[in-house]
This record gives sequence, C-alpha cells and structure tokens, in this order.
Amino acid sequence: MEIQFKNILLRDMKESDIEDYVRWFTTETQWMDWDAPWEIDRSDANTERRSWTEYYESMREMPDDVPRWKFEIDCEGSHIGWVSSYLTDENYEWISARQVKNGQNRKGRAPHGSVVLGPVSISNPSPMPVVTA
Repeated sequence: MEIQFKNILLRDMKESDIEDYVRWFTTETQWMDWDAPWEIDRSDANTERRSWTEYYESMREMPDDVPRWKFEIDCEGSHIGWVSSYLTDENYEWISARQVKNGQNRKGRAPHGSVVLGPVSISNPSPMPVVTA
C-alpha cells in the first residue's frame, strides 16, 4: 500500500528497509533519547536484522484492504523513517493489541489513537532532502 503527497510517500516496508532499521537501532540511535527513552533496549546488528526480517516476512503479503498500524516514510526516493500508531486509554497508557482483540480495554473504555514518528536519519552525514508537504 502507498499514500503519496507531493514528495512524501508513506508505504509498506520493503526488504531493503531492513538494513536501515539495523542501523537506526544499533548505531544511529540518537532518536531513542527523544522517543520514549524509558523503553530503550539496545541490541546488536544480528539480533535486529533477524527481528526486522521476521517482521518484514510477516507483513509483506498484507492485502491493501487490511488496516495498517505502520508506514515507512520516503522523501524523494530516500527511506527516512517511519510513522506508527498504537492504542492508549484515556490516561495515555498503552493498550496491547491482544487486549483490544479480547475486548479487555482498560477500565472498559474505548481506546484512543496516538501517532509516533520514527527516526529521520538524524545522524545521516549527507544532506537530507527538504520535506515540503
């Protein structure tokens, strides 16, 4: 699935994205200081590569009519990050997909959506394209 607006493309993951994730989760990790720093769990390249390969394999055949919780962000042909969503209750506490599926939303209330932006090549030494959305 793809969503295009000017020079920004939101798309499903490609196999070539795996190495970007390996880099973002092992060497270019500055973004982790700003995105839920209490959740940081450092990993090694082999573990990340295996994990992202498994994720890619589980998602690559997803039909276009299935709702997405995550998109990759391309800007002018460069993979620069991701955007994802997750469910929270009225106190902004995370609700797992299992809880939602089983109807076990905390306190019986409807979940709210939240959006989180992933890294945008923070330490990329090459000039980043200008995003004009």
